[in-house]
Amino acid sequence: MGDSFLCVWKFREEDVELSHEGVFHPRSDVSEVGHMNQLADMAVISFIKTIARVKQSSKIENYRSNRDLQRKINNFSVNLGVGLHVGWAIEGAIGSHFKIDASYLSPNVNMASRLEGATKQFGVHMLLSGALYKLLTPACQKQMRHIDTVVVKGSSEPVALYTCDMDTSRLVPRRGSKDASLANESS
Repeated sequence: MGDSFLCVWKFREEDVELSHEGVFHPRSDVSEVGHMNQLADMAVISFIKTIARVKQSSKIENYRSNRDLQRKINNFSVNLGVGLHVGWAIEGAIGSHFKIDASYLSPNVNMASRLEGATKQFGVHMLLSGALYKLLTPACQKQMRHIDTVVVKGSSEPVALYTCDMDTSRLVPRRGSKDASLANESS
C-alpha cells in the first residue's frame, strides 16, 4: 500500500453481526464479549509497542544520523502514524499466476487509512475511531484522549477521534541491542 501497510485482527464470525445499515457490532445474544474487548486492547497495545521499538531501534538511529541522508533530507527521521478502526471487510486474493496478494476492501479499510493520514494533521502517533474506542476495556479507554469529532472524506457520519498520548522524545536507541530479536520477542 505504498508507504503504509494494513494489519487485520479478526473477531470470530459468531460474535459479530452487521446491521441493515452495515454497522458492525457484537451480537446481542453473545453474553461474553470480553475476548473482543481484549483483542481491541491488544491491537492498540501492539502499536504502542511498535512505535516505541522503532524509536529505540539502533539500526534506524544509524539512518537518522547518516550524514549523506541528512544532506539529502534535512532532519530525516522515521515516524509511524497508525489509524485504527473496526468493521467488516471483504477479504480476497488479488493478482495473477505470478503474484497473489491478500486484500481487504470496504469503507472500513478506507476509514483506517484516512485515520492514519490524519495523524500528521493532528500531530499524533495514533488515531482511533470512536467505534474501536467503544470496544476497548474501561482500563484502556482511560488511557485515550478524545481529540475531535469530524466527518472524513467518503463518509457522511461524524467520527469521534481518540489518541493515546505518547512522549517518544524520551526514548533513546538501544545501543548494542539486537534489533532482530524484537520480532521474536513475545512479551
